Amino acid sequence: MRVEEVARRLKVGQSEIYRLEISESRETITLKKLRAAAAAMHCEVVYAVVPIEGTLEDLAEELERERKKRRPAGRKCLATDDPFRFTQMVETVLALTGWHSGRH
Repeated sequence: MRVEEVARRLKVGQSEIYRLEISESRETITLKKLRAAAAAMHCEVVYAVVPIEGTLEDLAEELERERKKRRPAGRKCLATDDPFRFTQMVETVLALTGWHSGRH
């Protein structure tokens, strides 16, 4: 899409589009401005945090191994040892306090 068209859709001058590009390259653009520019181009902004190396599954497994190392031997953790029971307990507490878990 041409700069003129993006500027027209954003209702700004072409020089503002160049300023947006510069701020984006300097990593100083705001998400609000980036989203507006994306919308003007019939796009959306999608961002994510991902591991530098490996996959999210690899990272989760590594974190689980580290968590197990830190837990004293013989000590139980309800949230990981019995996640179904833990979820039921949390939902009971939420219901008793008037909060909703969002599950149906």
